[in-house]
Amino acid sequence: MKKFSIRDILWLTILAAVAVAWWLDRRVSLHKREQLQLQARQLQYEVQIERAERLQVEKEIVVERLMLEAQAKDHEEHVKAAMKKLGQPLP
Repeated sequence: MKKFSIRDILWLTILAAVAVAWWLDRRVSLHKREQLQLQARQLQYEVQIERAERLQVEKEIVVERLMLEAQAKDHEEHVKAAMKKLGQPLP
């Protein structure tokens, strides 16, 4: 049976410490990577929601503008009809 020297035990301790440190670092790195991927997916989702909301607002603005233009045209036709009825010259 071989006896281990202090040098052998120190080398074994150093090797075990390096292995444990590498394993812990790898575990932490994987956890951080998963967190970053989750944050990236969440940000992409939020960007899609903001785009959809912006498009909805833009659509509402266009619809409102078209309605106001239609109302203005109707108002203009009513004014012209009233002026014609009164015999006033048209602008």
